[in-house]
Amino acid sequence: DTPHIINNSWGFPKELPLSRAMFEEVLSRWSELGIISVFAAGNDGKRGDDSILFPGSLQHVITVGATDGKKRAYFSGIGSTELSKPDFVAPGHRVYSLKKYGHSFLLGPMSGTSMAAPYVSGLIALMKSYDPFIKQEHAYKLLKLTSLDLGKSGWDPEHGWGLVKPSRLKSILQDQLHEKLSEGGRMGFSYYEHFYRIWLENRDPKVLGMLVDTELALMAFAEKHLKSGGNTPAIFGLWLHELERLAKMKSEPFAPLHQRVLKRVRFLRITGKTELDEDKKIQSSE
Repeated sequence: DTPHIINNSWGFPKELPLSRAMFEEVLSRWSELGIISVFAAGNDGKRGDDSILFPGSLQHVITVGATDGKKRAYFSGIGSTELSKPDFVAPGHRVYSLKKYGHSFLLGPMSGTSMAAPYVSGLIALMKSYDPFIKQEHAYKLLKLTSLDLGKSGWDPEHGWGLVKPSRLKSILQDQLHEKLSEGGRMGFSYYEHFYRIWLENRDPKVLGMLVDTELALMAFAEKHLKSGGNTPAIFGLWLHELERLAKMKSEPFAPLHQRVLKRVRFLRITGKTELDEDKKIQSSE
């Protein structure tokens, strides 16, 4: 198994005589494995433009700067037009965290992009709780779509695409997941099994709600294709065949789902035929 997200609060200036190739190779491998890489931009903002630390300067990682209120924190690394970094900013000034006092740790305010990057990593983890199969490029688009634009309009080298806003994400994630599942395909069954397994482990009502929403979306797919014409359109036939195969291979959770889908199909066919007969009666009377 591999982690879904790796938060990174480390880096070094490009002038240091360290082997970039080794780090680039490792991070490319992370991308191949589907790991979402989040990096702190670094705290060299006083140096001005192009002060973001490597590997946060790489294009295939998500780079996070820090804000103080609704402006860039003075220390947060700055990118450049050529670099197109940072990607986003998040709270990073006087964020409460564990600090070492002597031989003990106490809660206290800390500042730095190392405070901001975990904010975004945690937000992506919450995205994955809604959509467990979300990829880095999709997570990036959602962050971009919902961020609060700061500084110059659009992307800028101090704030990236803006301040990430968790409150804007939930409804968009729910709508997009429902739309994705309503399109059918094997992924819908993968989502269903994922939420079912988690619900068996923790019996969390929220997970049960997501499981129910997934089943409703699958039913919506069936209804859409049955009403599109013909008894069993080709796409729906393939989808139903795949569900039947899964029901034989993995009786839980797919056998009960298969039975409920078949009942729904029979109901839709009966009501569809009744509606068609009524239309014919109306036409003949006219």
